[in-house]
Amino acid sequence: MYTEDYGIFQINNRRWCSDGKFPGKKDCPFTCNQLFSLQNSIDCAKIIVQKLGMTPWKGWRYECWGQDVSKYVAGCGV
Repeated sequence: MYTEDYGIFQINNRRWCSDGKFPGKKDCPFTCNQLFSLQNSIDCAKIIVQKLGMTPWKGWRYECWGQDVSKYVAGCGV
């Protein structure tokens, strides 16, 4: 079964949100469809960053991790 990503931050359904495909408790308190709300997506992304940093996002791992990205994240609290 393939995972899917939801909302503006492309949050994955395997661990973070419920869509009925992967049972079990999720770390974000939203269904996957609720992540189409900007505020819910922001709140869930904050939970993800608090737990694991930016590493759940492949783009970050492959393009930014280990690079000097300070000018891009200044003021973001990450």
